[in-house]
Amino acid sequence: MNLVKTRDDLEREAPRLKKEWIQKIDSIDNANRKYVLVFEDLVFEADHEQGATCC
Repeated sequence: MNLVKTRDDLEREAPRLKKEWIQKIDSIDNANRKYVLVFEDLVFEADHEQGATCC
């Protein structure tokens, strides 16, 4: 199992992520949750630390 993710991996997996755990958003300015993960130009938000580390 490869734990290293590329930008393409995250972009491809984003639609399959459980929205209650982590969700892709357009920009950091749109974040409403406690945790924000920024990877190059992709931005994700999560309520819990485990959600931000799942992808």
